[in-house]
Amino acid sequence: MTKRLLLCLALMWGTSLLSQCLPYLSGSLFAQTYRLTRIRPSRFEVTRALDALPDPAATEFIRAYKAGVDSLERPFVGCSAISMTSSRPESLLSNWTADVLVWSGEQQGEHIDMGLCNIGGLRASMPKDTVRMGDILSISPFDNVLSIVRLKGSVLTRLFENIAATGGEGVSHGTQLIINTAEHKLVSATLHGKPIDPEATYTIATLDYLSDGNDRLTALKDAFERKDTNLPTRELLIAYFHWLNERGEQASAQMEGRIRDVAKSGNVTQ
Repeated sequence: MTKRLLLCLALMWGTSLLSQCLPYLSGSLFAQTYRLTRIRPSRFEVTRALDALPDPAATEFIRAYKAGVDSLERPFVGCSAISMTSSRPESLLSNWTADVLVWSGEQQGEHIDMGLCNIGGLRASMPKDTVRMGDILSISPFDNVLSIVRLKGSVLTRLFENIAATGGEGVSHGTQLIINTAEHKLVSATLHGKPIDPEATYTIATLDYLSDGNDRLTALKDAFERKDTNLPTRELLIAYFHWLNERGEQASAQMEGRIRDVAKSGNVTQ
């Protein structure tokens, strides 16, 4: 059973791992040797239904790793007053994360005009009540780091146009965009109640992944100044929770109309 399990794991995790497993499978465990002749992908649904009949050999196989994984995931981080999920054009989790980026930039001694995160980078939901390290690792599993960029207002307007074209991303408090997802266009934009000055300089706290112009946010590549830190996103979230804990507070967020879609609401009144 263990030999079959190794082979199944290799097939599920990819050909790279499979190539590493084959020598092991074809060595002392077998009298014969094996050669990969075909790979046929298929969809395998991993749901709680699989827990009904646990495989004893699989359970034993992962037992050695479970304690180590649990030691990473179980530590207490903080508390959230509400459950938060991410979606477009605006969501509780993306609002909260963008605000954390502003806070993080200010901790670096910067005056931050706006925080920006991508919806695709938020990979899980924030639970209500107790938040553990595993929750943070699930929300932010990537090694993206805090990136602070400065750009002209004309470039910021193009960035807002990028955001409108994607259907919405995570923007911080004080940002108000009206978009039309039916036409993938920006209708209007203000920042802290003011229109965007094309000649003014704005400082954005975001991720290095986005500063590279990824996720269709190409305007960020035209920032005239960029400073990447060595602070991964997950560490920023943890640091913010610690800051809240010191004050006896919990994480929370509100839907504020930061990004409104006229194609759905039919209302462009600001």
